[in-house]
Formats: sequence, C-alpha cells, structure tokens
Amino acid sequence: MSYQVGDLVRLTTMPAWVKTLPEESQLAFKTCFRRSYKIAHITRDGLLVLDVSRDVDPVLGTNHNDLRVEPDYVTPTRG
Repeated sequence: MSYQVGDLVRLTTMPAWVKTLPEESQLAFKTCFRRSYKIAHITRDGLLVLDVSRDVDPVLGTNHNDLRVEPDYVTPTRG
C-alpha cells in the first residue's frame, strides 16, 4: 500500500521492536495502539510519521509527540 501525507491510518500491529524502547516510548505506542492518526510526514527511509499529540501529550506530560513506523504496522482508515 502506498501512503501519502494526510492519509488517516490505524496502528493495527504492535512492532516487536517496541519492547526494546525506553518505558516512556513503550507507553506512547501502547496508548496509540488501534487508534487512528494522520500521516504528518514520510521520512526519506519510508517511515510514516504519525502525529499522536492529542493522545500521547496528556499521558506523558510532553508536547508535540509523534510515532515513526513502517507502513506494515498500519492500515488505512476513514476515522
């Protein structure tokens, strides 16, 4: 599947490598699992940058959070 900036996607598969991240990052992924987000950016390496601020900022007490995942871990959605 080819994605574009602005597409709405749902994080449907938890990447195995999340277990190796710091606890705060793991919490961010767990908070976002099975939720939908717009693609804010696509990196040169093809990672999808999801703007997860609305859900993660209040949980972590930080601002402007995003997740970067390979397209294999998301599915397109309408909301």
